[in-house]
Amino acid sequence: MANVSGRNTTLDGLRGIAAISVCAYHLTSKLMVPGIFLVRGQIAVDFFFVLSGFVLALASEGRLASGQISPWQFIGRRILRFFPMTALAVAIAAIAVAIYGQGRVVDHTVAQPVLGIVLSLMWLPVVAGGRLVFFPNNALWSLSGELAINVVFAFTAGMRLRWLIPMHIALVLAFAILGVPGRYVGYGFQELANVPLTLLRVAVSFSAGVLVFRLRDRFGGAPSVHPLWLVALLMGAMLMPGGAAPWRTAYSLAYIVLLFPLLVWLAADARPMFQRLGAALGDLSFPLYAVHLPFVAVVAGVLLPEPLWVRLLGAWTVVALLSVMALALDRFVDLPLRKALIRMFTRRSSGALRTAPAWNPLPPVPEEERQPARG
Repeated sequence: MANVSGRNTTLDGLRGIAAISVCAYHLTSKLMVPGIFLVRGQIAVDFFFVLSGFVLALASEGRLASGQISPWQFIGRRILRFFPMTALAVAIAAIAVAIYGQGRVVDHTVAQPVLGIVLSLMWLPVVAGGRLVFFPNNALWSLSGELAINVVFAFTAGMRLRWLIPMHIALVLAFAILGVPGRYVGYGFQELANVPLTLLRVAVSFSAGVLVFRLRDRFGGAPSVHPLWLVALLMGAMLMPGGAAPWRTAYSLAYIVLLFPLLVWLAADARPMFQRLGAALGDLSFPLYAVHLPFVAVVAGVLLPEPLWVRLLGAWTVVALLSVMALALDRFVDLPLRKALIRMFTRRSSGALRTAPAWNPLPPVPEEERQPARG
């Protein structure tokens, strides 16, 4: 693996590129740029889920299966990992709503914003107009989905390959049959009718990552490739023109089932190059994904009336500035807060909770789990 202090910096770099692509997608789509300039980063969320399945299987599946850590310990640790940036993302978006109003910051307004904020802090949506809204920052839908699949993983880790492979194939077939006809397959929780398809989307991608780890562990690693080939593959996927609905649906499903698992498999054994850059991209990925939406909404309102060249230049300038801000958030906010939470629960686990290990977030988080797949 390409490592800095035990980290796979190639996987980190790809995760950062995917997070930047999501940010660019949201901004360029709001700026109504022509299709040729539109970054289709929405499909990058599926790359996050595939990567999450691989990384968590690498870091925790063996210990879960052996009983070294309990499912509740694993779930508690994932909650601690997500909570600081979730709280910050909700706070930033709530401030933006207070200044600019719901209509400027969120796509779907809610009648009970305080309830929406409280629920979002628990990764739960509020129902508004027949839709599920993670108010005031709808990027939290994917964290909700990931936590849901993490709970399933915690209690099923170590499933034998002879069961895992048929299960994954069944999930893929169900997703294709139910989700593909006439539409892009990137469903989110936004509509109540889409909840089953969204859960299938998360399960297909995450189980693909787990399967990549298990097959790699059983049959050996991938050929050593240059990281730039992997970057080119991922960026090419993010920039692929949309096309008509049937074609868009077909290659979106191919990304989830084939391309993203292949990228993760190859990246796990890629040559160790550009390590500091890869580590930095990995660090900024989660904060950027978590907090970018309110900034994007406000900036888009300013840039939308401008000529196309101004919108494009402004979009990429904003994405670059948000990436720098996200790196600072990781260094000075997210990492210190997570360390403080771990220390707090460490002290509790050695005292009053010593005889109640069901929700003890120890042992310490391994380096492989330092960044969630979505950032």
